[in-house]
Amino acid sequence: ISLIRQLQAQQYFFMGDPKKALETFLTRAREAIQTGNKGPLFNTYRHISGNLIHTGDLNQAETYVRKVQALLSEARSWSSFPLYGSNWQAELYEATGQFAEAKGQFAEAEAAYRRAELAKRETLLASAKWPLAPPRSQLEFNIDSMISAQGRVKARQGKLAEAEADVRQALLNRLTAAGKYTSGTAQQATALADVLAEQGRYLEAEKLARTALDIYRTIGLAEDTQTIVHTLSQIATILNLQGHPRQAAQIDNEID
Repeated sequence: ISLIRQLQAQQYFFMGDPKKALETFLTRAREAIQTGNKGPLFNTYRHISGNLIHTGDLNQAETYVRKVQALLSEARSWSSFPLYGSNWQAELYEATGQFAEAKGQFAEAEAAYRRAELAKRETLLASAKWPLAPPRSQLEFNIDSMISAQGRVKARQGKLAEAEADVRQALLNRLTAAGKYTSGTAQQATALADVLAEQGRYLEAEKLARTALDIYRTIGLAEDTQTIVHTLSQIATILNLQGHPRQAAQIDNEID
């Protein structure tokens, strides 16, 4: 039931309903506490913090980052820690990075995302010994997400060449692992578009953003999902930066 709750919540978030995602993760947390199965709480608390950040509630988000910290301290005495500890540490590092990024502390976020990436790489190796391990592809996707996250916050620090290298690597990894028409590939395409736009490479950025939009539509996302709306907004912004306000307005009309 815990895994089902996780998948439900992630689907709500992906479809543009962060409040419903938050409610589902909170339910998952209550169920984990009631059953005494505390392992899933690491992932759950991290997601709750991320959803709270998305809705603008940084104070509550920080509360859940601290919950992850406290839980990790407790978990070091568990017999299961040698097997799952790297995964639980990765959850804390990612939560810490998300919170630091939300506060504009980009250097701190970069360091946290790097630690998360390394811990997730350890988890990929450790998972071979887990009784019930997630697919290798999921763990590799998580690693790529942390590589891209580092690139995102590097761009905010003005380290644009490094940022592009990171995000481009994450995109190439997704293309190689899963092909073009997946949400993971589209996510990294929009991330790279942002970095290229920061460099003033608007034509390349527009092409990538439109590719991402095509992917999302091809895999069946509805036009009113937050993901589609965000991508359309990204394209409109890039068009405005190129000096094409009429085309940007047409995109804005699609959003409305």
